[in-house]
Amino acid sequence: MSEVGFDNATWTTDGRLVEVTRFYDDGTAVLERDGNLVESRPMTLAEAARFAPAPDPLATLIADLSKATTLAQVRAAAVNAAESA
Repeated sequence: MSEVGFDNATWTTDGRLVEVTRFYDDGTAVLERDGNLVESRPMTLAEAARFAPAPDPLATLIADLSKATTLAQVRAAAVNAAESA
């Protein structure tokens, strides 16, 4: 399990970390205060979305083309791909 990010970090004036919520790649969110575990829970959908990779425009184009049954749908897929690039 590796850390993918953190949020709500609170620091003292001398640089000591007081409170932090850490997010891990297994979908766990951990709240720590003064180095002690306070809460461990699954990430919410909003929290998980922050660490999700951006959609691949080429994969989206291929998916759209695989569903296209008319020339107009092929053109629409190409236009959508060009606009998202």
